[in-house]
Amino acid sequence: MDQNKEKMEALMRPLRQKYLTQLRERYTVLAQYQSQGAWGEADRKAVTVLAHKLNGSGETYGYMAISLAARGLEDELLAGATNVEDAMRALMDSIEIALENDQADDVSVDEPESADAAEMDLPVILLVDDDPDIVELIQSVFAGKAHVRTVTDVGAAMQVLQSENPALVFLDDQMPGMTGLEMLEALEKAGGIEVPVMMLTASAAPEKVMRGLVSGAVDYITKPFDPAALVDKAMQRISRGKITILIADDDAPVRDILAHRFKAVGCSVVTASDGTRALEIMREKPPQLAVLDRMMPGLDGLVVLQQMQEDEILSDVPVVFLTARHQEQAVLEGLNLGAADYIVKPFNPEEVVARCMRFVRKRKGG
Repeated sequence: MDQNKEKMEALMRPLRQKYLTQLRERYTVLAQYQSQGAWGEADRKAVTVLAHKLNGSGETYGYMAISLAARGLEDELLAGATNVEDAMRALMDSIEIALENDQADDVSVDEPESADAAEMDLPVILLVDDDPDIVELIQSVFAGKAHVRTVTDVGAAMQVLQSENPALVFLDDQMPGMTGLEMLEALEKAGGIEVPVMMLTASAAPEKVMRGLVSGAVDYITKPFDPAALVDKAMQRISRGKITILIADDDAPVRDILAHRFKAVGCSVVTASDGTRALEIMREKPPQLAVLDRMMPGLDGLVVLQQMQEDEILSDVPVVFLTARHQEQAVLEGLNLGAADYIVKPFNPEEVVARCMRFVRKRKGG
């Protein structure tokens, strides 16, 4: 077991014990519903919500059987089944086995640091989730890496997004009132948000995944999830969020597709439709890399590169030409002038991003 896995396991151990203690309480709730016999609509909804949460948290905390049984019960309830006794019993049995095998004791878990994020120079993650087990887990695994700001409904999340600028949002779907997907769709209709949103939810239906990605989510992670993998993915995206790519091209569809692809891997993007504006943008705030068309209104790409090299600050910014000029002389001219790479149109957007990110990593020494 490597060092990172050992640290994560040490972190998860007391959290898992506390989760088991809470499972006793949820088992008691399920037993009360089971003893009732007939359920009203409110009862069915309450059990569905509880099963949904256990589906998302069970395997996340290391109990796959709980997630599987909870998913089965949730699916039957959502399908309108009137007799769910067997599914209910299967979930309760899986909880009993977990409690018997691990013998949960009351264990104190250190509360996450509440120090001011700015003082600690940590990025801020907004977590929108009403499941306390998931909230506590996320706060714990990101302690020392990010400050996790938590809200339990979409209304509160919208207020935070209007007043603050988190580096990343984790968004659950199934919550009281407006769902996470409805929030994302509303934001997309209003023009979207600059903050990357990662769906983190037990709603795994393909149509919901598609809705999330179409509405602007940069990733769709289904519960249960691997906490260590989530931390790695989130911190990598936050790190890339500090990378700014300039795209200068007078063809709007080219700018749009490249901007979309770079944002999809976590980068910030600024665009320009001509060389003059590209230079103005870079002099205001130098990017980590510039993608330039050769032939643009005003200053063409070669002239922009020449002026960048004469600028003490911009001379260090890698330039990748993306152009329809494919003649060998044109390619050599660009490379001899100092371009890092020369890509000929038509192009594969994923290839462009991969080649550009190689130069960004090299510049960062990574």
